[in-house]
Amino acid sequence: LPGPDAAAAGADASAHLGGARGQGDMDRAGGAPLGVGARADLVGELLDTLGVAGAAAVGEGSGGGVAALLAARGRVRTLVLVGATDVDDAAAAELARREVPTLLVWGEEDRLVPVEAAEALQERIPTAALAVLPGRGHGVAEEATPTVATLIVEFLRSRHLGERHSHAPAGPVMLSLGRRPPGEER
Repeated sequence: LPGPDAAAAGADASAHLGGARGQGDMDRAGGAPLGVGARADLVGELLDTLGVAGAAAVGEGSGGGVAALLAARGRVRTLVLVGATDVDDAAAAELARREVPTLLVWGEEDRLVPVEAAEALQERIPTAALAVLPGRGHGVAEEATPTVATLIVEFLRSRHLGERHSHAPAGPVMLSLGRRPPGEER
């Protein structure tokens, strides 16, 4: 949500939704676990209270389902899912219909949500780009923080803010995220 990280990226608002079920205040209301829909409702209410419209969201793990549902409801216009769980078919179909720019970041060795699930999600969302990090598991954001952070910032800079990527002449090489050609094996 609005804060120093968003300001540094030039964004009006950002949100990071993550964590395993049963951890943190978002997952409990009066001791009862909150489902994806209820958690999305709470975040939507917070966005309303703060007057935030057209936000970008980064959903990690179980926060991915919440972020995807917010985007499917039109509350988020740019989406990043990192090793996301709980993204159902209805939300994926709505993301496709709304043409929500989506970045999927996955660890190639993710045993909780195998990379094949990310590939299937990419197939259902034509506006999705998939970045698979070799040798990384479900904790890809923690295992490869600099790489994941760079992927997210550059994606949001381009797709959410509409800014071109640039470097000083001796800077790093630009990474283009695209879809694998149909029928090409991994």
